Amino acid sequence: MEKIVIQKLPELTEAARAALAPLMGDFDFAGEIVAGRCELWSINRGQSWLITEIDGSELEICCITGRHVKTLIQWLHQSAKKRGLKTARMFTDRESVVKLYRRWGYHFSPVGQRGEETEYRMTL
Repeated sequence: MEKIVIQKLPELTEAARAALAPLMGDFDFAGEIVAGRCELWSINRGQSWLITEIDGSELEICCITGRHVKTLIQWLHQSAKKRGLKTARMFTDRESVVKLYRRWGYHFSPVGQRGEETEYRMTL
């Protein structure tokens, strides 16, 4: 796995907001991060950004963008398993993202629909 520097941030920075804006829609991630319900991660000082949420025994990948995505997904998978999480979930309207993750060995399966986006889940 490629070496990356990951930093958890306590609030949504302007740089993160700008990078993640196309993925966030109208959802108030800033409030969720400050309240501790979501976590914001900076990778290699803003080369990549990630927002996650833990829901029971499930990791939700809320938003992910930037470089090093394969390494970031590997780190997420390992970290989630270490924390005892059982599944990972994401919503996307881009089948290409799901195909890319599958090529890397992460087999998300469709489980539902939310508007334009499909909900995918994977057992860890």
